[in-house]
Amino acid sequence: TAPDDRKWVGLTAVEVAEAHRRRGLGSLVCAELLRWAREHGATHAYLQVAADNAPAIALYESLGFTTHHRYVYLQPN
Repeated sequence: TAPDDRKWVGLTAVEVAEAHRRRGLGSLVCAELLRWAREHGATHAYLQVAADNAPAIALYESLGFTTHHRYVYLQPN
């Protein structure tokens, strides 16, 4: 629970095997995860997705997600 009483669920590393993509399975899995989270008290959701993963971004946008911010990884030289 966040300080403002929001209860968050996070989706990360959601993946459908390549041979089974484009059949609605990703939507089904995410919808079920969000349903489960709501039943367990979540009021908000966030996810993490690579900026170059256009199919996943389209899926998440269809579920109502929008970009909040971007992240970067830094590697020491």
